[in-house]
Amino acid sequence: MRHSLGTLPSNTLSCLNGLTEEVAASGVLAPVTIRTYVFDEAVDRIDPPRLVKRLRHPRTQIVVALAGVQTNQFPRACDLARAFRREGCAAMIGSFHVSGSIAMA
Repeated sequence: MRHSLGTLPSNTLSCLNGLTEEVAASGVLAPVTIRTYVFDEAVDRIDPPRLVKRLRHPRTQIVVALAGVQTNQFPRACDLARAFRREGCAAMIGSFHVSGSIAMA
């Protein structure tokens, strides 16, 4: 499900973006350069091959973090992770719902 405008920003996405920017700015991972691109599938169209083509550069590792995934969104998150992995990216899925559901299974 997508909306033309975000009705409620993803708090998880915002928090993780802020933490990532803080680590990148601190230089603690130097000489690694971190660039963060944030997309919210509730608003943005996610096309893995197109995104990877646009973002891939020589000597660059793309890491895709699917964050704040609700239980009902887990199948879609798996589909996206597989699509990004086919493009040669590392992919991870996380959230309270996903972690809790897997732990309980």
